[in-house]
Amino acid sequence: MTTTSEQVRDIGRRRGGHDRPTLCFFYLPTSGPSRRVEAFLAQVLQRRQNHRAFSVQRVDCDEHPELVGRFAIKHVPTLIVIENRKVSGRLEGSCGCRQIEKLLEPWLAHEAARGSGAATSLISALVGVLVAW
Repeated sequence: MTTTSEQVRDIGRRRGGHDRPTLCFFYLPTSGPSRRVEAFLAQVLQRRQNHRAFSVQRVDCDEHPELVGRFAIKHVPTLIVIENRKVSGRLEGSCGCRQIEKLLEPWLAHEAARGSGAATSLISALVGVLVAW
């Protein structure tokens, strides 16, 4: 699903107790690095079981040049975390799982802290082994 300009403009306007940071993924559909980063992002979220930690918005740079300009996108792909209507994190260009995890760590750790103690400890131990591997 591609994000519309209106949807991205509304990022951060939503209020309520269930607000999540927004993860904007700026990509080009014909870009190999964009496809790889999207797969790495899915892997990081799946591995950490944090699919609900973010509201993920995919932004096709060809379809939304106004958003490319607004967010000063210089390299594709680019991941931007928006929290409280401000850019809280940014990762530009081709990257791997470790770089994505490092960018998202503050939010992934926060989400994991809400889980049950035993399950969270087990998940943390497994993630540590997988990252070291």
